[in-house]
Formats: sequence, structure tokens, C-alpha cells
Amino acid sequence: MIRTVFLLLLWIAGVLPAAEVLEPEEVPSTAPNDSTTIAKRRPADPELWPVTPTAGFGGWSKATGSTWLGIQAKLEAAAAARSSAEILVLGDAIPAALGHGLDTGAAPPATWNSQMGTKRALNLAQPGETTEQVLWRLEHGLAKQLAPQVVVVGVGANNLVAVERHGVPVTAVAKGIKAVIDAVRSRWPKARVVVIEPLLMGRPTAVQRAHLATLHAAIAAWPPTSGVTMVDPRKDLADEAGVIRTDRSGYGGLRLNDAGREALVAALAATMKEQP
Repeated sequence: MIRTVFLLLLWIAGVLPAAEVLEPEEVPSTAPNDSTTIAKRRPADPELWPVTPTAGFGGWSKATGSTWLGIQAKLEAAAAARSSAEILVLGDAIPAALGHGLDTGAAPPATWNSQMGTKRALNLAQPGETTEQVLWRLEHGLAKQLAPQVVVVGVGANNLVAVERHGVPVTAVAKGIKAVIDAVRSRWPKARVVVIEPLLMGRPTAVQRAHLATLHAAIAAWPPTSGVTMVDPRKDLADEAGVIRTDRSGYGGLRLNDAGREALVAALAATMKEQP
């Protein structure tokens, strides 16, 4: 707190730029009534949001039983305890459905071993994550004790909310996904990176569907990158617009059901076999 106040005074005096003023502040995960939020570092230009490492809010969540930074602490502990993991999974709700995560009672899809092999896996993906939040997590402890052979990344769909609400360009979201890929490659240069292209869940509007189409077009324009495999799971999981099908989802369309999880594993395995 003292450091934050000191930096704020420096910013007011013109010594520091606004983007360097506030650091996230921890909120005790054991205090469910604590509604304190983390001060988020946001550039003035919304186009920079998806590529600027930014922590989430710190209010206690009933769904997770923790704060955003409280979850970060759990992720770091999981990374330390399972540092021998050969497959690392990062991102939002789609890759989170693959199992091997913080909830040890949530089994991976039944066909995981037959499709993906018996390599040890660690899933640090969290529902609701954006590109900037994954970048922040990578910068704050997740990369120190891991040496994965394969890193599966699925993120970007949640950034589309800011496209409508705050005028973030869809092309900037694509840059955010690319920034995550680059951050992963920088931290684990020998690892193969497998990228799940974004899908929409729930009941998206026509405008949101159009934004997703623009995002997929931007991703399709990327030149091939050695060591990076793109997985487009729309054929197996979604309709033509990229929205998760009802027979592949549950919880009001906000989570993959067992059929969706199996389809995702199959899509990953097929693409990885095609592009060794």
C-alpha cells in the first residue's frame, strides 16, 4: 500500500506515466465479505488493453471461493507441486474444461489418455480470463517452475465484451492472442504451442457473432509460425458462426458438457497428429 501511494505521488508529479502507477493489491481469499478491488493498470488507449498485462478485480467470488489474486496464489502453488507437467493448459473456460486443473475432483475427458497420451498435464486455465489477464499471470510466477513440452492456449473470446463496451478494436484482440502466444514461446522456447481459436458461449448477439468472424479472419491472416499449431474447433463444437452448439454445452450454454469436452480433446489430438 505504501509503495502504491508513493508511486501515485510520483505520477501526479509527472515522474511516472499513468500505466506504471498502480500495482494490484492482494485481497485475503478467506474474507468473503471483502469487496475491495484490485487497482487495474489500463492504458488510456483501449487498443492497448488486450496486450497490456492486467490483473483482474479482487472482490471475493462465490463461484471460486477466492479472489482473483487468491486464485493466482493457488495456480502458483499448483505449478510448484506439479512442476514435472509435460502438458500445460492456459486460458479461459474452453481449455479449462479439459480437466487436470485446481479441482482435482474434476476428471479430464474419458478419452484424454487414448487421444493425448499419458503425459502429465497441468491445467491453469480459468473461466472468464482475457488475454491481458493471462499475460499478467505469466509475468507473475507461473513460468518459474515449469518446463512443459506442450502448451495449450485458448483465450480471446472474453475480450470481445470490451469491443462493444469500450471500443476495443477486434484487431487489437487478435494482437492480444498473439501476445500470449509470444509470451509462451519466450518463456518456453522449446515447447510446442497449440492454440485453440476463440468460440462464443451462451446466447451471443448478431453483433458479437460478427466480431468473432472478424477475429477469426484476423487470425487466419497470420503467417505460419514454427512450433505453433492453430486448432479451429468450430466443426466439432460450434455452429457456422462459432457459437458452441447446445448439444456440446451445459449450464445455460456457458460450459462444455461431456460431449463438448470429448469433441475438444478429439480436435486437439487430430490437429496435433497432423502437424507434429
